[in-house]
Amino acid sequence: MEPLPPSYSASPLENSHTPPPEDAENHDPYLPPYETPAARAEVLAHSPLISTNPEFATFYPVGKRKNVHALIHPFDLADHLTLLRAFHQIREDIRASVDATMVNPDDVWDVSLAKAVRRFEQWVKEAVGFTPRNATEGRPAPFQEHEIPPVDVIMIWHTYLLNPRIYYEDGLRINKAFLLLRAVFPLHHLASTALQPPTPTRVNYFETQTGEPFHQRPFEENATVVVKCPGCQEENTVFWYQRDGTGYAQKDFNNPCSKCPVTLTHEAFGVAKMASDLVKVHEDPQNNTMATLLLRPSTGKPSMTFSKEWNLGVLRSLE
Repeated sequence: MEPLPPSYSASPLENSHTPPPEDAENHDPYLPPYETPAARAEVLAHSPLISTNPEFATFYPVGKRKNVHALIHPFDLADHLTLLRAFHQIREDIRASVDATMVNPDDVWDVSLAKAVRRFEQWVKEAVGFTPRNATEGRPAPFQEHEIPPVDVIMIWHTYLLNPRIYYEDGLRINKAFLLLRAVFPLHHLASTALQPPTPTRVNYFETQTGEPFHQRPFEENATVVVKCPGCQEENTVFWYQRDGTGYAQKDFNNPCSKCPVTLTHEAFGVAKMASDLVKVHEDPQNNTMATLLLRPSTGKPSMTFSKEWNLGVLRSLE
C-alpha cells in the first residue's frame, strides 16, 4: 500500500505553525488538540456518563513544565472507544461479507483498506478545502456535520494521526495544508456520528465532492483501479486483488506497464516519489525539502534552514 498521503510541494515555513486553539495561552502549538475547549465543555455539560470529579487536577507537570492542561479526559477515552468500536465493526462486516471458502477474508480487508486510503486522499483534496468562508481572522472553522466523511475514511485519518510528527510535517508541506489548517480532529463529533446512519446531506456532500460512493462498494474479485506508471506516466488499469497476491492492494503487487518496460510495483512508486523530491530540491533548495527533513529533531518545529543543510548534503552525496 502506498504511504499516507504523499505531498511534495513545500514552501518557506520558518516560524510557521498550526493556528492556535482557543486556549492558546496554555497550549503548545506543536501538540494539536483533539477538540476545542468549547467542545469539551459542551460534552461535559451534556453527558451523564462522564465524571466531573473535582479531585481531578486542572494542570499537571510534564517535563520542565509545571502548568500543562490535562492531555486527555474521561470523555476523550469514551469517544475514542466508540470510534474503535466503529472501526472494528466495519472490519468484521467486510470480512463476513465474503465466502471464506472462496477468498481469504483477510485479503478482502486489505483491499478495503487500500480503497479507504485512496478515498481519504480524495476527500482531503476535494472535500476538506480551506477558503476564506471557512475561516474567521485566519482561524479554521470546525467541521460541520455534512462534512464528516464515511467511517472507513475516518479510520485512515485516525491512523494517520497516530504518527503526529509525519502528520504535522505533511500538513506543512501540502500546498493548501487542508487538514492542518482545519486544525483539530473532531473526536466527539466523529464519535457521535460513527455508529449512526448518515444523513442524506452528509452522503450527498461526500459523493458530490469526491466522486466516490459514500459506502465502499462490496468486494469484487475483478474490480480494478487506475494507476499511473512511475516511468512514462501512462495510465494503467490494474486489479485490486489477484489470487497470486500481485493485486494493487497486496504487498506483492506486480504488473507490467502497458506502454513502457517498467514493472509497476509499490517499490517503483516509492522510488518515483523520492526522485520527484530530489528533482524539486535540486531545482529550488530554498523552498523544497525531502520528506522527513522539514522539522528539527530536537524541537519538532519547522525550519527551512535546518532542512536546506540536510537536503544539500543528500544532493552532494549523489554527485
